[in-house]
Amino acid sequence: MKTANLSDKGKIGALEIQNRIVMPPIGVSVGDGSGYISERDIAYYEARAKGGIGMIVSACCSVTSELCGNVSTSDPNLSLPGSAEKIKPLMERIHKHGTKMIFQLLHMGRQANTQINNGQQAVAPSALKEVDYLEVPRELTKSEIKQLVDAYVKAAQTAMEGGADGVELHGAHGYLIHQFMSPRANKRTDEYGGSFENRMRFVTEIVEGIKTIRPRNTIISIRMNAKDGFDGGLTLEEGVQIAKHMEKIGIDCINISHGTYTNAFVITEPSLFPEGCRTEQVKAIKDAVTIPVVAVNNIKRAETADKLIADGVCDFIGLARGSLCDPAFGSKVMADKPETIRTCIGCDNCLDFASTSGHSRCSLNPYLGEEYQYNDDTLVKSGIGKNAVVIGGGPGGMNAAELLSQKGFRVILFDQNTELGGALLLACKGAGKDKIRWTIDGYKARLAETKVEVRLNTTIESAADIKQYNPSVVVAAIGGKPTVPAVPGIDLPHVKLAHDILKDFSGIRNRSIAIVGSGMTGLETAEVLVENNNKIRMYDMLDEIAKGAEITNKIADMGFLTEHGVTFHPNCKMKEILPDGVVLENVETGEAITDKADMVILSLGIKSDKTLENLAKEFEKVVYVGDCVTPGKIVHATGGSFDELWNL
Repeated sequence: MKTANLSDKGKIGALEIQNRIVMPPIGVSVGDGSGYISERDIAYYEARAKGGIGMIVSACCSVTSELCGNVSTSDPNLSLPGSAEKIKPLMERIHKHGTKMIFQLLHMGRQANTQINNGQQAVAPSALKEVDYLEVPRELTKSEIKQLVDAYVKAAQTAMEGGADGVELHGAHGYLIHQFMSPRANKRTDEYGGSFENRMRFVTEIVEGIKTIRPRNTIISIRMNAKDGFDGGLTLEEGVQIAKHMEKIGIDCINISHGTYTNAFVITEPSLFPEGCRTEQVKAIKDAVTIPVVAVNNIKRAETADKLIADGVCDFIGLARGSLCDPAFGSKVMADKPETIRTCIGCDNCLDFASTSGHSRCSLNPYLGEEYQYNDDTLVKSGIGKNAVVIGGGPGGMNAAELLSQKGFRVILFDQNTELGGALLLACKGAGKDKIRWTIDGYKARLAETKVEVRLNTTIESAADIKQYNPSVVVAAIGGKPTVPAVPGIDLPHVKLAHDILKDFSGIRNRSIAIVGSGMTGLETAEVLVENNNKIRMYDMLDEIAKGAEITNKIADMGFLTEHGVTFHPNCKMKEILPDGVVLENVETGEAITDKADMVILSLGIKSDKTLENLAKEFEKVVYVGDCVTPGKIVHATGGSFDELWNL
């Protein structure tokens, strides 16, 4: 078996886990706002249980509405009356698939949102802010600390009465338990501050209280930082000391993470971070304790996870975003088909949408958050005996072909290139973007598994090219073309398109380069060029570089480029290209700027390819997908026409 270590059963306390895959808590905002477990929650979690996850840790649950305790408007609040009864249907659905599930308990402390807590002031061990954009918290009194300990214990009791297999205390990411642990956040001079023993007193009292009420065959886990990852935060040595204390007081499992709101972008590592980037610190914790260790470690592939288990880095792997991208990750591992996994690319689109658009959306998995309506029971096999043609092998086309095949259609996928992938073939060139190559390989494996016929090196120019296949449905996913503005000098030989550079940049060395346009394609173009001693300046007419890009990847990519000497210049509109450079105008001041460059690269977005816009006149059903409709991100290509395809 390719991933035998990952497929092995494991044990946490009294629980036998069917494999070594744990879905750690991740907020996707699928709740209905009631504070109770909803049908949408149940469908979301059950999809991962059915998909073979060994143990699920719920998204964070509020332990109280008092003392600024509401975590979010979407996640459960276990202090609400009747919560245990709402949990029972969820646990029944999870357990029937052999999966275990524990509930994570959280108070955010000084990182709480006062707006969703009716204006209550945030509370903390000490009246210190975490970061500038948060308000100064109020210092907890000793009686309030006791009140919160009791709230944690009661929340744990509620979860277990509902059938949960245990609870996890969130002691990472700068939240309340972490704040008590950290001398940076805890400046108290009473029995809850100062010495190591005193700083551990809050969590110790919570654990002791839960131990008195928990049923047999349940566990207590703690999520904690191995280290915080910035000056003044908890060090790895302190993390090891804390882990040893957790084992001493009766914790059954340690779930390791990293970061606080001070360096929040490292909590969910952007694509620039390699797989296994936390291995050294995870191994230090693992070597210091005898209880099982679960660890998020930016894991994308089953083979990486398997090696981490084999090497003794951790006992269980924490698969967060990977389980969003492919809920069947575990089933594919257990079936010895890891090559068919839909691999997370680390774009963090899921978290971006969760914070801005109601609930998460995945760039590659259009079912995320919608499992209650899109599932095996509701999939109609409407294509049996019918043909479907898909034109374009980018993410939108490949997703469409896979779905149509699952619906019973005989699918032929045409692409003009020598390889499937479309725009992903360019996107995978940037620093850390090798994960996109892995997901292309996954698409190929799934299309082969679903018996989609792929015809490469084939250009479809009109309806006549596909009429012979008698398709009942045609999907056009032909993408877009780079935008080229009509400015003087645009045809000069030293002017290049970013798309062409990404195809072949091997010979570009020791050049002075101006990149005009700073979206993610522009950043990726700079990333592939900086390694060859090129001197790069990036310009954009907007007031912000990479405006609208997902923030964690933007921070990481711009940090990488800054370290390599790239400079960024917003508010600069291109006016003219000269034989030895480019002329721009500062849109705020009107000042003319001349950049002496021996290469000018344009990355100004794309426009829709309308070559096949008349197909609808020739066929019974035509669906347009992705950039040929409206240029956008991967998520718009895979999800934009998903409803229409599902309902065919």
